[in-house]
Amino acid sequence: MEMDFSDNFILVEALRNGNEHAYSFLMDTYHHQLCVYAYGLTRDYDQAEDIVQNVLVRIWRKRHNLKTDFSFKSYLYRSVYNEFIDHYRKQKKSLNT
Repeated sequence: MEMDFSDNFILVEALRNGNEHAYSFLMDTYHHQLCVYAYGLTRDYDQAEDIVQNVLVRIWRKRHNLKTDFSFKSYLYRSVYNEFIDHYRKQKKSLNT
């Protein structure tokens, strides 16, 4: 039986349970969109890819902490933005030393 991962609750529950198909769905559905968003922030393709990869890997590693009562898409975009801010602060700090 194929699960409908387009439903926020089902996707998060499947991820929390370690369902690799749910993670593949996440990658297939959001990777490109998140990279475009990250590129808009960084204006650097490689850095945008790194940011998105860091976010998606962190989601898999910390999947047990995911909550089902929020918009997962919004969570992804907010996570990419926060990762961008972290990268920016690290770069700024290393330039000032």
